[in-house]
Amino acid sequence: MEDLLDKYYVHCTDYFEETQINDLRTLSFELEGSLDVGDEDHANIIAVSKIIGKRVYNEEKEGLIRLIIE
Repeated sequence: MEDLLDKYYVHCTDYFEETQINDLRTLSFELEGSLDVGDEDHANIIAVSKIIGKRVYNEEKEGLIRLIIE
């Protein structure tokens, strides 16, 4: 979660639910940022909205941790 907030410069304002089926954990939450046109935050909100419904996780490879969005 923290990696998403750092990547898109948004804030988590509410947490709704967590479900787990086998090893797959699903989180639902609310993000907040600026939608002012021309503002850098506007692009971040548009970009983060594109991850809705996608699998997001961290992967360690060669000693580095990467944020993966499928």
